[in-house]
Amino acid sequence: MRHLLNFATLALITFLAVGMFFASTVFLWRLMPRHEALRWWLAAAGCLVVSAILLATRDLAPPLLPIVLGNTLSLVGMGLVVVALRRTSGQSGPTTWLWLLAAVNVLLTAGFTYGRDDVHVRVLVNSVLMAGVLAYGAWSMSRRPATDSVGLLRATGAVLGLGVVVYVVRGALALGDPLSMDGARPPGVAIALPYLYGIALFLWLSVAVANLVSSQIRADLTRQRDQADAARGRLEHASRTDFLTGVANRRSVAMTLAEHILKAAASGSDIAIIELDLDHFKRVNDSRGHAVGDRLLITAAQTLVASTPGDATVGRWGGEEFLIVLPGLSGGAAAQVAEHLRTTLRGATASADVPVTASFGVASWRPGDDPETLVSRADRALYRAKRSGRDRVESA
Repeated sequence: MRHLLNFATLALITFLAVGMFFASTVFLWRLMPRHEALRWWLAAAGCLVVSAILLATRDLAPPLLPIVLGNTLSLVGMGLVVVALRRTSGQSGPTTWLWLLAAVNVLLTAGFTYGRDDVHVRVLVNSVLMAGVLAYGAWSMSRRPATDSVGLLRATGAVLGLGVVVYVVRGALALGDPLSMDGARPPGVAIALPYLYGIALFLWLSVAVANLVSSQIRADLTRQRDQADAARGRLEHASRTDFLTGVANRRSVAMTLAEHILKAAASGSDIAIIELDLDHFKRVNDSRGHAVGDRLLITAAQTLVASTPGDATVGRWGGEEFLIVLPGLSGGAAAQVAEHLRTTLRGATASADVPVTASFGVASWRPGDDPETLVSRADRALYRAKRSGRDRVESA
């Protein structure tokens, strides 16, 4: 067992674990090369692979490569893991902090390698910086709002939190641990801990990244689908709505009328319509301007909607004309509704400082009627009201 825990064995197993992490990240990136978060994962895995190679050559290469560059790339790689996690979980933010930490690590590690060779201080510096990076990652995952992958994110945050403990212990031991790097002897605890933690972390990330990225893609697809549904709903609403007044447009109210006539023909129920026209509306446009005319049309539409039965459909038939479909009402009941609308509309337009009256034509469905014949009778009744002096209700 002592022989299996030598530095060479730990370095080899760590390299295999980080290699698995790198391979899984490359595989995902090849499948989704435009996925923004995967670029960060790929950069993190690449840094960690190079770092593992450099650290494994500490007895063969000059100190600059394994000690200064290898430890710095290890720090940068873990920082990029944190950045990738934040991007994957929908969080953003600058990465300046990572490059500042990398610069600090280079300066201090180089200083305590070439200026004053002190392995204890180098380990302490690296431990403090690495614990800070992992603590930032653990904190980022703890504040992530609930999503489909919240459990995995929090579990990954817990794994990063464990790393904080590992590097704090490593830093505390750095001042007294012999830090044996002899391949024939087991390495000291301060050396063995980060390798053992790294093996566990990279194996975890090899599986977690695929799940986190797929969860993010599912969330993105769901959001895009919801946005598409909302846009489709807005387009459908716009296709059925008069853009100025907000009531049904001619096409929509005609379709509604046709549907109710089919139901009336099948069941023998009543249906009536009211066609109304604002009196002398052209005078308003000519004397007060189109803006006032538009405001009058909006006021009229709002008044009609507020003053008709709940199952009625109010639509703009064209220009200053409106058509109201009244299912379940006979001609007499519809005439009473029209009379109520006449007086209500007069008061509403007067309050809006554009006093205008309206003429009404009422028609009820008869067996054999289709939408055209029913509207034609209402239209004839409307023009009788106009010829009789306007501001009145006529029935067909």
